[in-house]
Amino acid sequence: MNGQVQRICVWSAPAGFVFILAGLLSASWLPFPSPTQTAAQVGLFYLDHASGARLASALLMAGAALLAPMAAVLAVHIRRVEGEFSPLAYLQVGMGCASSLAVSITAMFWWTAAFRPKQDPEITQSWHDAGWLCFTATVFIAIIQLATVVLASFTDTRERPVFPRWTGYLSLWVIILALPSVGCLWFKTGPLAWNGALSLYLAFAAFGTWFISMMVVLLKAIAEQEADAKVQTD
Repeated sequence: MNGQVQRICVWSAPAGFVFILAGLLSASWLPFPSPTQTAAQVGLFYLDHASGARLASALLMAGAALLAPMAAVLAVHIRRVEGEFSPLAYLQVGMGCASSLAVSITAMFWWTAAFRPKQDPEITQSWHDAGWLCFTATVFIAIIQLATVVLASFTDTRERPVFPRWTGYLSLWVIILALPSVGCLWFKTGPLAWNGALSLYLAFAAFGTWFISMMVVLLKAIAEQEADAKVQTD
């Protein structure tokens, strides 16, 4: 039964990304809007797309919630590496919940911008900007999540490690590739803007690769855990 629950938690992650993608599409945010838009342009967008932006916010919050269960499964298997005293496992759970919360807060910024679309465009623009800056620049929580996998993979000395060494190097590379996203706090144009190639698009590609890879690793780890449990009971 526990293995089935773990599998459901793992498969909730791609479902969460489908919700997030559907949200971005429903608000007409693909390709991503430019931070150089004027207050008048942003205000007009929310007047024309208020319903879509509200739906997008709801879908993003649903998608964010569906990403958290995979962090719980990661924690279960990190604890297999650490043993009874497992700070990395608890850290993974905490940061997994915080990551979902960060995306939910982002959605609330956009929901607030769309809630009163006839208000002063400068107020709408402030909520709009807050949403995109949070969506793009809030990477340090995810970096701590990735760091727990790095440490777990590098410290697991068993013959059949739960997390193969390559998962540690992959997580380390994703950490490095995520750092340029913080540049959107300073740049409104170019590759480091919130719609730039080195901030949002690179991060999407890096985290997408990581999630797919970790799904494969976790599903294998669950199968091995079940096999080991069966051997112990026989």
